[in-house]
Amino acid sequence: MNNIQKRFQEIMASAVEETFENMAFLVIEQDNEKDMLIGESEILKASVPIYEPHQGELCLTLSKGLATEIAKTLYLLEDSDIAEQIITDVLKEILNVIAGQMMMRILPEDTTFTLGIPETEIEGIMDPEARTVECRFTADGHLFSIVASGENLLTFGLSG
Repeated sequence: MNNIQKRFQEIMASAVEETFENMAFLVIEQDNEKDMLIGESEILKASVPIYEPHQGELCLTLSKGLATEIAKTLYLLEDSDIAEQIITDVLKEILNVIAGQMMMRILPEDTTFTLGIPETEIEGIMDPEARTVECRFTADGHLFSIVASGENLLTFGLSG
């Protein structure tokens, strides 16, 4: 991983940490060594396109268990009250906030950006040949990751 990718990973990790701490009141730890599939029974994925000023995409992968815990915190619900739609909405909202936080960190102040609508019904989320930067984390005993792709997105504003 080159210096630009490392810097982008730091920015992405900072956005993820702030989002999880502020929205879900979870302290997370970055752990890029763990395999995402260990110990997780049902994995959920969401993707959000970034359109302007630099095109790219973010993909959040986490367990249904973690999404459920976050939904319980956000909505003050019991397990029996959590519908699948709430879990899906939580996944998309967290990703949307992470994307916004990340863009605010990489763009000059007062620069606007355009995000697409987060999607959860996605096939083959990212081009396997695309250059990506990934961060893996643990939260409340659950593993999750975020991956960014898009050549312009990954290098914009980070080469200096």
